[in-house]
Amino acid sequence: MEDGTAAQHVPAPVRRPVGWSRRRAVIISTALLLAACSSDAATATTTTSTTVPPTAPPTVPPTLAPTSTLPPTTLPPTTSTSTTTTLPPTTTTIDPIVTEGGVVLVANAAAVPGAGAKLTKTLGDLGFVTRDPVNAAGADETLTISRVYYLPAARAVAFSISYLMGDIPILPMPTPPPIVGALDNLADANVLVMLGSDLAGKRLPDRP
Repeated sequence: MEDGTAAQHVPAPVRRPVGWSRRRAVIISTALLLAACSSDAATATTTTSTTVPPTAPPTVPPTLAPTSTLPPTTLPPTTSTSTTTTLPPTTTTIDPIVTEGGVVLVANAAAVPGAGAKLTKTLGDLGFVTRDPVNAAGADETLTISRVYYLPAARAVAFSISYLMGDIPILPMPTPPPIVGALDNLADANVLVMLGSDLAGKRLPDRP
């Protein structure tokens, strides 16, 4: 060594085996790849999982029970009853009984002996002026329903007798009168009672 300076020891350069640089690159690449994989795994591991609450099933309204359908009510057929009301015959009330203004003749049209005389007495007892009874003749010789003929002047008396005998028919006096002897036996009588079988020999109806 010159100038008396101690020579410095310089280490000899390290000699690398042949192929070292290539192996080093492979190692580094492998390390980087492993690091990347580890990073991905960590990322995957640390991924926060969000728990989604279960979706509630849709609320279905309760099904109503079917309404019971009542069977139709069948009403019995309506029976229409027709009621016929029979009214009693109209009666005429004579108040007071008129006995004056008439002369009454009874003609027996029932062929019942003594019936004319009996009715003549009954009317006389009620205050009527009477004549002796006679027999009916012609179309009225035999009657089943009694009737009274009258002349206009004795109309009120005829209505009174009709009422007392049960409202028997009243008719104007026919000409000639339907009795034996006709006008001769009628004489002055203006009310002629034709006594039929309905009232012959019977008591007069009770009248109020």
